[in-house]
Amino acid sequence: MRYAARRFRLAIVLGGVYVLCSAIARIAFSDTFVTDWGLPALALALVVLFLIFGQNPAEPIRSGRS
Repeated sequence: MRYAARRFRLAIVLGGVYVLCSAIARIAFSDTFVTDWGLPALALALVVLFLIFGQNPAEPIRSGRS
């Protein structure tokens, strides 16, 4: 739960990117293969970005001393 807000912000930003690109693609490329195949490909790419950037930061390596 420590990084839930960070992941939520990332999901909101990536969702906004998808909505914006989807609107542009539907207006500029209506009834073409871009709207059929490009939008699912964009969604998949954004999911991969979420999985990469949504990871917990690496914990610092602690020395043997307390």
